[in-house]
Amino acid sequence: LLHSSKKTYSYNELQMVQNKTLFGLLLVLLLNALGILCILRYIRSDVSPRSRVLVPPVSHAFDITHPSHVLVFLHIQKTGGSFLEGYLVNNIVNYTCPGEKVFLKSQSKFVSRHHKCFKPDSEQNWIFTRRTVGGPCGVHVDYSTLGPCARSYLGLGDWNIFFITLLRNPVDRFLSEFLHVKRGANWPVYEIGCSGGTNFPRKRIPPKCGFFGKNNSRLTLEEFMSCDDNPAINRMTHMLAGYGTIQCKYNTLMNQMGKDTVILLTAKRHLKEFEFFGIMELLVESAKLFENTFSVKFEEYPVSRQTKREKVELTPKQLTRIESVNHLDVKLYNW
Repeated sequence: LLHSSKKTYSYNELQMVQNKTLFGLLLVLLLNALGILCILRYIRSDVSPRSRVLVPPVSHAFDITHPSHVLVFLHIQKTGGSFLEGYLVNNIVNYTCPGEKVFLKSQSKFVSRHHKCFKPDSEQNWIFTRRTVGGPCGVHVDYSTLGPCARSYLGLGDWNIFFITLLRNPVDRFLSEFLHVKRGANWPVYEIGCSGGTNFPRKRIPPKCGFFGKNNSRLTLEEFMSCDDNPAINRMTHMLAGYGTIQCKYNTLMNQMGKDTVILLTAKRHLKEFEFFGIMELLVESAKLFENTFSVKFEEYPVSRQTKREKVELTPKQLTRIESVNHLDVKLYNW
């Protein structure tokens, strides 16, 4: 018999504990190996519809005059997307889009909506945004929802819609969303549609963090960062990858590191396939890139915008913490 200060163990009992420990270690190794295999399988097989087509149509580059080509704007929260929407519909030479003022009760102000961005000799919009079509897909939906919804709404194939988006420094974006929630505002979270279909927008589900939907005037940055289910965390990466990526694929076989790897790889893959993306911190350079990409000219270039985030002073500890919880967005933005 072997003794301890609290209990006496027999040899057989110790052997049983050892066997259970070895079994547990083997199980962990097996699950990790399966996770790696799933990642490799995902990387090799989960390609976009475009990359599966070996012989594309005559032209697969966006042409603003083409009767069935449409730009689809993926609007990621607090990246300057509302500014970009307004800029695009009002500043392209020969393609400015007349709109009308609509009063939004939620914001207690008039906003510009229902812009008619029609192509020459057509009533087809050349851009799919809230400014032109409203919100048939929901508010701020991710890539995996926006793609099928836009195709269904427009009645177009994969080769006829072209994604664009705007990115922002992850720390600034996260702080801007924190201030947004602190003011009592938030965005809906939608259920994941793993089975596909054309039922858009998806059903709304309540956010899991307790501070949503309340008077948050006393909400602290530490509280905002501490909720693991806060959708603001790594928002850009998740929106680009699509929230269904992990929930609908290999969810039970991956540890968190494996999930993060797949999310980041998928976000990069999708971003590579975008026809255009800009950077909020480089608005003029992004505008010039847009001109060169789509062979258009802007009436004037955008000017740098001051945001509420610029008034927030961070301690070194807070900055490190924000970068840590948003590590996927930081890696994506640096990439």
